[in-house]
Amino acid sequence: MKSVALSFARLECALLLIVFGSRLAVFSYSGSPLPYYDQWIAEFNSTLLSVAMGQNYAALINPHNEHLLITTKILTLLGYLINGYWDIPFLVICSAGTRALTAAWTFQLIAHAAQPKTKAFLCVLCIAVFAIPFSGFNFLNGMQICFYCADLALVWSLRTTTNWGTPITSGLALIGGTLFGVASLASAAAIPACTLAAYFFQRRVRPGFWFAWTISVTIVLGFIFIGKSTAAVALGNHRSLQEMVYFGLRIISWPINLAPVGVIVTFLCAIAVFVALKHPQNQRGAHATILGLGVYSLLNAAFIAISRDQSEWHMRHWETNSLLPFAALAFGLRLTELDAPRKNALILTGIIALVYVFCMGNLVRTISWPYVKSAHDSRSAALNHYRALLLKQDLREESERMNTLLETKNFSFFDDPIGRFSLSPIVLENLSILHRRPLAMLSPDIIPARSPSRFSWFTGQLIASGWILGLLGIALGVAAGYRERSQFPDAMAATT
Repeated sequence: MKSVALSFARLECALLLIVFGSRLAVFSYSGSPLPYYDQWIAEFNSTLLSVAMGQNYAALINPHNEHLLITTKILTLLGYLINGYWDIPFLVICSAGTRALTAAWTFQLIAHAAQPKTKAFLCVLCIAVFAIPFSGFNFLNGMQICFYCADLALVWSLRTTTNWGTPITSGLALIGGTLFGVASLASAAAIPACTLAAYFFQRRVRPGFWFAWTISVTIVLGFIFIGKSTAAVALGNHRSLQEMVYFGLRIISWPINLAPVGVIVTFLCAIAVFVALKHPQNQRGAHATILGLGVYSLLNAAFIAISRDQSEWHMRHWETNSLLPFAALAFGLRLTELDAPRKNALILTGIIALVYVFCMGNLVRTISWPYVKSAHDSRSAALNHYRALLLKQDLREESERMNTLLETKNFSFFDDPIGRFSLSPIVLENLSILHRRPLAMLSPDIIPARSPSRFSWFTGQLIASGWILGLLGIALGVAAGYRERSQFPDAMAATT
């Protein structure tokens, strides 16, 4: 099979611009220079205070909950070195760029050798999953780049597997993808299972694959059993197997969130894989990639069901959950190119698509967009609140209040328009001990003690131009689709 090029064609570039521009546009509308709660802990306290002030570089590999977040911490330090202070929009731009790159690369892989009409639908599907803000939390919180780095590592690993070359280059690429993923988020522990599924679906000679894959598995096992991983968290979980299975099926059925639907989705996915095995061999690479994405979502549903309570299933997980319906619809669209099941695949895919469109539309209308809108409405109030807290008030009172919330496991502040920026008691204590000296590391948008850097001005202009980039992407996509469709008859004639 001809390998998929690293360079992007016009349609991929259009998708990249749409996703990048839409995410920046949402942040321009509702984003804040204030860091979210977890950012105060992982980025400010455990990275900037430890590394930038204390020269404690070992803090880069210290876990945050069950995650390492090494890539996020490195980007935080990079932004600090460029600007001279901690600038939240810098990480948001990195997050949007990573997500856009993942979208374009995913489309390139799953649309390989597809007909123009199928490519158009696959492009729309990628826009729906990667550009629509059904997880407003992830759009506005730059630290969620950890999810996107793990997804990028997954796509990189699947591309390496389906387009395997020499043992050295491809082997190192597969090992590097696993390392990058695990260093970003614990969910990347599923990557070896995804590449294995892709390997068996697309059987071909891959010299050195098993050696590289074994090393990637070793990396994951080391992360699980040495670090504070999802598996370690699960050891203290006392819920019954029935509860965990029920929760897992609810996650699989997202955004419908009904366990019986999860059973149906799992059954339909199994049938789709069986039917796809009849596809021509030159299109197996696309299906292997789609299968890998579905396995990734399924395994992460299992991770969440094992390690967390149902009340902890949050919108930050939704973008990973969305990869399963994404894979199911992508499978269906590629199956419509087969002669035998074409009509049945088209009808079934259309019905499933309508159900998902209705459910996701309702989710965006009732949960996601109100979250984004509330962030927009409370942006100034939140900034004034925390500026006053950091500069004037006694931090001990705030520390006691947060301790009470955490001890009673009241995490409602995560979705409160002002409370989501709350400082951890650990951060408040360090600020008190250091007599607020670390406040000089914050952006002048929060603590107006200096002038913004030139780079901050550039990032601000880029974020404000997000909607223009999105419109350019749409125009480029329409032109690219029209051009590809007009050239398709000539290409078919050349092959016959």
